Amino acid sequence: MEMNVITQSQEKISTVENFSSSARFNEAFSCRVIKPILEKEDAIEQVCAYCRVSSDSADQQNSFLAQLEYFTNLIEQKPNWDFVDIYADEGITGSEIRKRNEFLRMIRDCRKGKITLIVTKSIARFARNMVETLQTVRELKTLGIAVHFEQEGINTKKMTDEIMLGFFAQQAEAEIRNLSKNIRRSYRERMSGGTFIPTTQPFGYRIQDGIITIDKEQAKVVRKIFQLYIEGKSLRAIAKTLESKGIKNKSGNSNWTDESISSTIENERYTGDSLWQKSYTTEAFPFKRKRNNGEVAQYHITNTHPAIITKDIFEMANKIKLDKKTQFYRPIGNIDPLSRKIVCGCCSTTFRRKTTREKIYWTCRNHDNDKDNCSIKQIPRTEIHDAFIRLTVKLKTYAGEILFPMQTQLQRLNNEIFKTEISLREINIQIAELKKQIATLHRLNTKEYIASALFMQQINEVNTRMTELRRARQKILNQHEDDALLNTKILITYIENIEELNAEFDEMLFKNIVEKIIVSAQDTLIFKLINGLEFTEKIELTTRKRG
Repeated sequence: MEMNVITQSQEKISTVENFSSSARFNEAFSCRVIKPILEKEDAIEQVCAYCRVSSDSADQQNSFLAQLEYFTNLIEQKPNWDFVDIYADEGITGSEIRKRNEFLRMIRDCRKGKITLIVTKSIARFARNMVETLQTVRELKTLGIAVHFEQEGINTKKMTDEIMLGFFAQQAEAEIRNLSKNIRRSYRERMSGGTFIPTTQPFGYRIQDGIITIDKEQAKVVRKIFQLYIEGKSLRAIAKTLESKGIKNKSGNSNWTDESISSTIENERYTGDSLWQKSYTTEAFPFKRKRNNGEVAQYHITNTHPAIITKDIFEMANKIKLDKKTQFYRPIGNIDPLSRKIVCGCCSTTFRRKTTREKIYWTCRNHDNDKDNCSIKQIPRTEIHDAFIRLTVKLKTYAGEILFPMQTQLQRLNNEIFKTEISLREINIQIAELKKQIATLHRLNTKEYIASALFMQQINEVNTRMTELRRARQKILNQHEDDALLNTKILITYIENIEELNAEFDEMLFKNIVEKIIVSAQDTLIFKLINGLEFTEKIELTTRKRG
C-alpha cells in the first residue's frame, strides 16, 4: 500500500515539473504557424503544344492539320495561357525521341525557360518508348514544367506518382511492339513464299505494275561495272570512269564512290536471286537496324526477278574481290579509334588502315588504289597519335585562353539569336493553310469543278511554296542549334578531367572529343573537335616514314 502511494506521488510531481518546464519554454519562445502559399489558379502559363503524325499519307496529313488547328484554338481561348509555339513532327517515328527534330527543339526551349506547360493529345503521340517518356517527364518536372496528356487526363504537375503515367506509356509501347511484330511476321511469310517485293529496288531495276522489271539503261551500267572489275580495274578507277562519262547513279547525280561500286559487285540481286534479311530490326525496344550475322533466319530465293548478269560473272567478280582482300589486308581484332575519322584534304576520300611489315599505317584510299589518283601518301599511326598528344597538352594548358572565352561567346550569341528569332509558329500556320488549299483543290478536281490543267498549275504552285516554307523552317532550326555550345561545355569537361598529361595516346579521350582529322598536306593534320574548333598539327618530318 505504501509503495502505491509513493509511486502515485512521484508521477504527480513529474507531471507538475513537466508542465512547469513547458510553460517556461512557451514564455521564452512563441510559435506562429505560417500557412503555405497556394498557387494561383489564374497564374499565367507559358504554353506550347506538341503533335506528331506517323506518316506523310493524305489521311495523316489531315490529322496533322487538325491537331495544329485544335491546339491553336485551345491555347488561344485560355485567358491565362500565353501561346509560345506549336512543335509538330511530320512523318517521324514515335519510338525514338532522338529522331524527332521538333520534339528536341521543344525540350531545348524548355531548358531555356521559355515554357511552363506542354499540352499534347496522348502519351502515344508524345512518345511510345516508356523509358524515354518517363525520363523526359522527370527532367521537365525538375525544371518546373508540366505535361498535360488530354486523352488520358493526366497532368504531371498534379501527379503524385508515376504509376498511372508508366501504365499508359507501357500500353503505348506495347501497341508499337505488336504492330512491328505483325509487320515483321508479314514480311517473313512473303519472303519464305518468294512473293516479297521491297518498295525500293537496286540500281538497274524498277517496279512497274507491281512487278520488278529491268531498267535497260541502268542495266548497261551494271554490266559495265562487272566487266571493268573482272578486267582488273580498281573500285576507284571504275567510279572515276563513270563520273567522267557523266553517268548518273541511283540518287540522280554523277558522284560514284568506292562503296557504291563495291556494293554493286556484292549484290546477288543482279543474278535474278534474292537474299532476304541481310539486316534485321531488333525486337528489343527501341527498335534498331542491325547487320544479320546469323541472329535471324535468312531467305535465299532463286529467280525472283529477271537477271542482269549471269551467276558465273557474279561469282568470278566476287572471287577476285575476296582474293584482293585476303592478299592486301589483314583482319583487325578491335576497331581502331582512328577508323572513319581521317579524311584526305586532297581528294576528300576517307583513309583506310593498312599493315605493312608489321607496322600500321593509315592511307588515302585513292592513293592506295592508284598513286596517280592522289598525292597524299600513307602516314604511320604513331605520328597521328603523337600529334593528338601534342594537341591534348595545348588544350589542357591554354583552356583559359581558348575554350572558356569560346563558351562565353557562344552563350552570348545563342541568347542574341533567340531574342530576334522568327516565330516558327507562323511558318507552321502558313504550311497548314497551304495544306487546306491542297485539300480544297483535290475536292474541286474530283467533282470536275476545275480544269485539269489549272488544277495541276495550282497544285504545283502550292507545293513549291510549301517546299520554300519547309526549307525556311529547317534553316531557322539549324541556326538555333546550340550543339556548338553544348559540345564546348562537354569538351571543357573532358579537358578539365585530365588529371595528368602523359605521352600515351588516350583512346577514349580521342573518341569523345575528335570529330575527324583532315590530312591537308603530307606533313599537316587538322583536328576538328566536336564543337567545331579546328587545330593544325604538323607531323614530325624527321620521324615520318616514306609512304
